[in-house]
Amino acid sequence: MGDCDSDSFVLGIDLGTTSIKVSLLRNSTRDVIESFRCETEANICGDELKFAEQDAAKILACLQNALSQLSSHFLAKVSSIGICGQMHGCVMWKGQSCVTWNTSETDDYFTSGNNVSHLITWEDRRCTNEFLATLPPTRTNVVISTGFGCASLFWLQRNHPSLLERFDCAGTIMDFIVCVLCQMDKPCMSSQNAVSWGYFDVNNMMWELDILKSATFPTHLLPVVVEPGAMVGKLQKPFYKIPVGTPVGVGLGDFQCSVLASITQRSDAGDIMQCFQTYSQTCSKRTPSGNSLVFA
Repeated sequence: MGDCDSDSFVLGIDLGTTSIKVSLLRNSTRDVIESFRCETEANICGDELKFAEQDAAKILACLQNALSQLSSHFLAKVSSIGICGQMHGCVMWKGQSCVTWNTSETDDYFTSGNNVSHLITWEDRRCTNEFLATLPPTRTNVVISTGFGCASLFWLQRNHPSLLERFDCAGTIMDFIVCVLCQMDKPCMSSQNAVSWGYFDVNNMMWELDILKSATFPTHLLPVVVEPGAMVGKLQKPFYKIPVGTPVGVGLGDFQCSVLASITQRSDAGDIMQCFQTYSQTCSKRTPSGNSLVFA
């Protein structure tokens, strides 16, 4: 095993529905050196029973608390940051004015005023079947469901348009965190999460803008979409001893990451794997015929 004093590390961050997990992996061996998990306790209890929203400020604070539990001498040797998390959800914010940097020794970020919305999660049920029936049909094979980012934005456009006017960015909670760390003007989203929002043509890597614009959807909020694994920015401030300039990857879907982490080698057996997260998911590996099936 390599010497920790000379090795570099990858910081992995998982922004889950109920908790945040952080891990440090040794670059040379992929061994997990340290990890920590904390409950976000970010759910917002409101009068609307169909709403499922979370406080983005609490999620950011929970992430920073988790990072503070890792050894600073390891964090100082982080060479890249990877982020995954809960899919489908939608949070909105106002450019670089969404957070304030704490100039004390804690290296903390804080959300600024009303420049960040609540996170509408995948569990949200405000889009009834009757409402979904009024949405324009997509050309993809993805069935638009309540809790999907585009469905939530359609609902806000029709029921709370003044809220949308306060923001110029939207994305998953992972996209928001990446924007904070890299101080990006506009978010980047992986194609994994874009598909989970709906109205995204993954074969051509583009939003169905013609369909969305014809239905007066707020297309200016949509993020730029890139391939999974792309490095979309660099750390702009010393964050818990992590060096400035550390590359940050685009936010990935938790389901895809859990599958990748569970498959160590390909086989012709068509193995079945069960993923138990906040909700259970089932998938199968590639079949002998070369086909692959995923059930979520």
